[in-house]
Amino acid sequence: MRDIGRIVRLQIQRSSLKTGDKPNRVYDPAPLLPVPRLAVSPEGVLGEAADHSWVVDIHHGAHPDTKNPDGQHGVSLGFTTHYAAMRDRFGDRITLGCAGDNILVEADRRFELEDLGSGVALRSASGADLVRLSVLDVAHPCRPFTGWALGGRVETEALKSHLQFLDGGTRGFYCLGVGCGIVAVGDRVAYRYFFPCESSAQLVPRQAGRLPAAFARELPGLRPERLAVPAAGADRIGEREDAAHPLDLTRLAPHDAPALGGMVADLEEAAVDRHVAPVHVQHHDVTRGDANHGIPGAAAQ
Repeated sequence: MRDIGRIVRLQIQRSSLKTGDKPNRVYDPAPLLPVPRLAVSPEGVLGEAADHSWVVDIHHGAHPDTKNPDGQHGVSLGFTTHYAAMRDRFGDRITLGCAGDNILVEADRRFELEDLGSGVALRSASGADLVRLSVLDVAHPCRPFTGWALGGRVETEALKSHLQFLDGGTRGFYCLGVGCGIVAVGDRVAYRYFFPCESSAQLVPRQAGRLPAAFARELPGLRPERLAVPAAGADRIGEREDAAHPLDLTRLAPHDAPALGGMVADLEEAAVDRHVAPVHVQHHDVTRGDANHGIPGAAAQ
């Protein structure tokens, strides 16, 4: 793995950043909520609010107005160097995170999809793997964001060149969580420069502490095991048939999971796509019993 840099910003989208009807849709980054920690899973992300509750991102599969129906846009990843390029072109309106990325990474170079095609690892400051992301596609630009970046509506003749500039990963990348884990501002991101084996999606980092029952349903048949790494002369990554310490989710005692209770702060009311009325999303705060070890899961809708 090659280190990219430090995570400098985490955030969620509480509601859609694009509102209105075509061709007059507008972009507004106001629903973005910066958070200190992000819970990543194959379903999407949850953000830890100031009261330690977990707020559902609109791209999470459990959000009633999810903007991720195909399951391919649950996590978005961006880089400071890409924002620097956008700021050079569009000016001071471009601030870190304004394009809606869930995870912003400090980098010293720009990245394309080919660079990240083998996936990225989110790691603690000490180098321990927390969770991995499969990088699926670039976040293609849109007219509403481009118009907002320019300070108003953009004419068709000028739109093409701006869209071309923003494409190719400049606006970030769409990812899928591989396994589950919690990352914090200050953690690091590394990318793989070898191709994973077919079973790499089954390799999940060892989780410290206990696994809350509220999140267990997202991990059917999980057997935590140390991540495999390629050895010299090896031509593929192997996986142990049985973990050294298999985790039997059915045997977790009730006291092993944080106490359930409380609710996430109401989502900010805002118009959303597809003419759906604003809603309030509520789910359990699963970390109040053990804030250091709880991995949250969105409540069933």
